[in-house]
Amino acid sequence: MRRLLKDYRIWLGLLVLGYTLAGFLLVPWAVKSQLLSYLREDRGLRAELARVEFNPFLFRLSLHGLAVREPEGGPIAAFAEAYVDFDPSWLVRGIWRFQVLRLSAPQVDLQRAASGSWNVAALLPPPAPQPAAEEEGGLPRVSIGLVEVEAGRVGYADLARRPAFRQQIAPIELHIAGLSTLPDTSGDYRIDLGVGDTGSLGLSGTASLTPLAADARIEAHLPLARVAAYVASADPRVQLTRGSLALAGHVRLDSAQGLRLRLRDGAVQVRDLALADAARQPILELARIDLDGAALDWPEQRLQVDSLTLADSQLTTWLNPDGSFNLLPGSHRRRSRRRPPPRKSGLRGPASNARERRLIPSPSRPGRIAPRPPTTNPVRQVRRQWKCGRRSLPRRAWSRW
Repeated sequence: MRRLLKDYRIWLGLLVLGYTLAGFLLVPWAVKSQLLSYLREDRGLRAELARVEFNPFLFRLSLHGLAVREPEGGPIAAFAEAYVDFDPSWLVRGIWRFQVLRLSAPQVDLQRAASGSWNVAALLPPPAPQPAAEEEGGLPRVSIGLVEVEAGRVGYADLARRPAFRQQIAPIELHIAGLSTLPDTSGDYRIDLGVGDTGSLGLSGTASLTPLAADARIEAHLPLARVAAYVASADPRVQLTRGSLALAGHVRLDSAQGLRLRLRDGAVQVRDLALADAARQPILELARIDLDGAALDWPEQRLQVDSLTLADSQLTTWLNPDGSFNLLPGSHRRRSRRRPPPRKSGLRGPASNARERRLIPSPSRPGRIAPRPPTTNPVRQVRRQWKCGRRSLPRRAWSRW
């Protein structure tokens, strides 16, 4: 018996068995209990997590079926699977190495309440007291082989607006290879977003974190009517009823020697643009707007455009019943305010036109107002002397004219 206890192979086997049981059983239970405890007890939310899997030999962690809801039952966040593949061998070099970070079918429902608060704020811990000021260190040494987001969706609802605005961004696809905070390293990335039923946004290129730099090719197709529905006020004077926007260009961002932004080969295309007034009466229609060869340099504040084309446009204008111009609402009222009607003085005096009568204090009777004889109308004087020639026009009358 003593010989068996002294055999290191037995102790080694027991150690491996304990490590295996702890890795496959204890770690998943601890992760699930701690995560649900934080969401339910600390944040007061409703949370469910289907299962947690961990491989202690390959250091792979998987979380399945997480759903977080508000106390009233409104959705906040959810995902089908979160997968982490960690490589501990890089710790010898002082680097946190993740082979794969994958998120499958994530869903986030952003909601802004009428009070201006956001529902996702409930996921964040309360702010901690700020410690004493310390010297800022560099970024932690992290290297990620592959980052993927598959079939994502973001829902946005702004209840502070009347009427409430709602929009879905789906699907969301993200692919980043070779992301690292190590100096002078860069990786490739690709981001694809779907906006509404027909809109899309795509970014692709290379990026680095130390120093911060990015090289991107941008391609976007957006429905303008949906964008204008959020930007416009509740009762706009001009409404964008239809139209589509296409953007393309090459963007370079560099922070090695101060933040610098470069745009090359920029192109903007607008198709089937239509504007209407508050009564849905058409004002402007543009079949095609093309902007090509755009170049932007910042902070030099230099912009260059090779060509701008507008084709098949139609502008509709009219006078409203009150005499105002449809494109300048209130123009008739503003003109009336500049020339208010004369007020009746109520003082005794010879009957005459109120516009041609001026009242001055009477020296003979203090406190009484005596009418001043009307002066010659400058407009009539201008008209009379205009017949004789412009050079004979008095300077005072010409300035009034």
